[in-house]
Amino acid sequence: GEPPLTYRIDRCVDGSTVTFAVSGTVNATRAADLRSRVDCELDVKVVLDLRDVTLVERDAVPLLAGIRARGAELMNCPEYLRLWMVAERDSAGH
Repeated sequence: GEPPLTYRIDRCVDGSTVTFAVSGTVNATRAADLRSRVDCELDVKVVLDLRDVTLVERDAVPLLAGIRARGAELMNCPEYLRLWMVAERDSAGH
């Protein structure tokens, strides 16, 4: 079978900011899990720290873009991923 993929989300609270440090491979299932966690954070600033993300699968990009569109800040986000999310958003609008 496939080798096990490592994935982890660490939640850190600092005052009125909640940071989710994401590591490993992000696929659609994991991005949906992350979105549901973000949706539970009310009245706080949400930051996604993507420093330790090793791979983002294609099917996760629209979900990550949706989390960002809801107001989450992306920290340590690779430039290619930012551009990919913009392209996904633009293509979804057409």
